[in-house]
Amino acid sequence: MKKLPKKSTIKAKIDKLVGALCRAVGHCERCGSTETLQWCHISSRAYLSTRWMFENYLCLCAACHFWMHKNPTLFSEWFNSVFPGRSKKIHEALQKGETWDVHRMLKFLASL
Repeated sequence: MKKLPKKSTIKAKIDKLVGALCRAVGHCERCGSTETLQWCHISSRAYLSTRWMFENYLCLCAACHFWMHKNPTLFSEWFNSVFPGRSKKIHEALQKGETWDVHRMLKFLASL
Protein backbone atom coordinates (compact mmCIF):
# COMPACT_ATOMS: atom_id res chain seq x y z
CA MET A 1 0.00 0.00 0.00
CA LYS A 2 1.27 3.45 -0.90
CA LYS A 3 2.24 5.61 2.07
CA LEU A 4 0.45 8.96 2.46
CA PRO A 5 2.68 12.03 2.26
CA LYS A 6 3.42 13.88 5.51
CA LYS A 7 0.90 16.47 6.65
CA SER A 8 3.56 19.16 6.34
CA THR A 9 4.18 18.20 2.70
CA ILE A 10 0.49 18.31 1.85
CA LYS A 11 0.05 21.60 3.74
CA ALA A 12 2.95 23.19 1.83
CA LYS A 13 1.55 22.03 -1.51
CA ILE A 14 -1.91 23.35 -0.73
CA ASP A 15 -0.40 26.67 0.44
CA LYS A 16 1.52 26.97 -2.82
CA LEU A 17 -1.55 26.19 -4.92
CA VAL A 18 -4.00 28.41 -3.05
CA GLY A 19 -1.46 31.24 -2.87
CA ALA A 20 -1.03 31.06 -6.64
CA LEU A 21 -4.82 30.99 -7.14
CA CYS A 22 -5.16 34.04 -4.92
CA ARG A 23 -2.46 36.01 -6.76
CA ALA A 24 -4.03 34.99 -10.09
CA VAL A 25 -6.64 37.67 -9.38
CA GLY A 26 -3.91 39.84 -10.90
CA HIS A 27 -4.41 42.98 -8.83
CA CYS A 28 -4.71 44.17 -5.25
CA GLU A 29 -8.33 43.86 -4.19
CA ARG A 30 -8.00 47.04 -2.13
CA CYS A 31 -6.09 49.53 -4.30
CA GLY A 32 -5.84 47.84 -7.71
CA SER A 33 -2.03 47.71 -7.83
CA THR A 34 -0.45 44.85 -9.77
CA GLU A 35 2.88 45.05 -7.90
CA THR A 36 4.10 42.66 -5.15
CA LEU A 37 0.85 40.72 -4.84
CA GLN A 38 0.45 38.63 -1.70
CA TRP A 39 -1.93 36.05 -0.30
CA CYS A 40 -3.54 37.76 2.69
CA HIS A 41 -5.61 35.98 5.34
CA ILE A 42 -8.51 37.71 7.06
CA SER A 43 -8.40 35.33 10.03
CA SER A 44 -4.97 34.00 10.92
CA ARG A 45 -3.59 31.26 8.72
CA ALA A 46 -2.75 29.43 11.94
CA TYR A 47 -6.40 28.30 12.06
CA LEU A 48 -6.32 25.36 9.68
CA SER A 49 -10.12 25.14 9.56
CA THR A 50 -10.18 28.43 7.58
CA ARG A 51 -6.63 28.62 6.19
CA TRP A 52 -7.63 27.74 2.61
CA MET A 53 -11.23 28.89 2.76
CA PHE A 54 -12.02 31.23 -0.16
CA GLU A 55 -13.81 33.72 2.08
CA ASN A 56 -10.76 33.96 4.33
CA TYR A 57 -8.27 35.39 1.90
CA LEU A 58 -7.66 38.32 -0.41
CA CYS A 59 -5.07 39.27 -2.97
CA LEU A 60 -3.37 42.38 -1.61
CA CYS A 61 -0.25 44.28 -2.64
CA ALA A 62 2.51 44.42 -0.03
CA ALA A 63 1.59 47.99 0.94
CA CYS A 64 -2.08 47.16 1.56
CA HIS A 65 -1.15 43.95 3.38
CA PHE A 66 1.12 45.98 5.67
CA TRP A 67 -1.66 48.58 6.14
CA MET A 68 -4.09 45.80 7.05
CA HIS A 69 -1.86 44.52 9.86
CA LYS A 70 -1.17 48.03 11.20
CA ASN A 71 -4.83 49.13 11.06
CA PRO A 72 -6.99 46.11 11.93
CA THR A 73 -10.09 48.14 12.85
CA LEU A 74 -10.00 50.20 9.65
CA PHE A 75 -9.28 47.07 7.64
CA SER A 76 -12.22 45.26 9.22
CA GLU A 77 -14.54 48.17 8.40
CA TRP A 78 -13.27 48.27 4.80
CA PHE A 79 -13.48 44.50 4.38
CA ASN A 80 -17.03 44.26 5.73
CA SER A 81 -18.22 47.11 3.49
CA VAL A 82 -16.64 45.67 0.34
CA PHE A 83 -17.28 41.98 1.06
CA PRO A 84 -20.49 41.83 3.11
CA GLY A 85 -21.21 38.45 4.66
CA ARG A 86 -17.71 37.00 4.34
CA SER A 87 -16.75 37.73 7.95
CA LYS A 88 -19.82 35.84 9.11
CA LYS A 89 -18.84 32.77 7.06
CA ILE A 90 -15.30 32.88 8.45
CA HIS A 91 -16.60 33.24 12.01
CA GLU A 92 -19.01 30.32 11.55
CA ALA A 93 -16.22 28.10 10.21
CA LEU A 94 -13.99 29.03 13.15
CA GLN A 95 -16.82 28.22 15.57
CA LYS A 96 -17.16 24.74 14.07
CA GLY A 97 -13.47 24.30 14.80
CA GLU A 98 -12.94 21.54 12.25
CA THR A 99 -9.61 19.84 12.61
CA TRP A 100 -7.16 19.44 9.78
CA ASP A 101 -7.67 16.12 8.03
CA VAL A 102 -5.22 14.77 5.43
CA HIS A 103 -7.95 12.96 3.51
CA ARG A 104 -10.19 16.05 3.40
CA MET A 105 -7.28 18.13 2.10
CA LEU A 106 -6.45 15.55 -0.57
CA LYS A 107 -10.09 15.69 -1.71
CA PHE A 108 -9.86 19.48 -1.71
CA LEU A 109 -6.78 19.36 -3.94
CA ALA A 110 -8.46 16.90 -6.29
CA SER A 111 -11.48 19.19 -6.63
CA LEU A 112 -9.39 22.13 -7.93
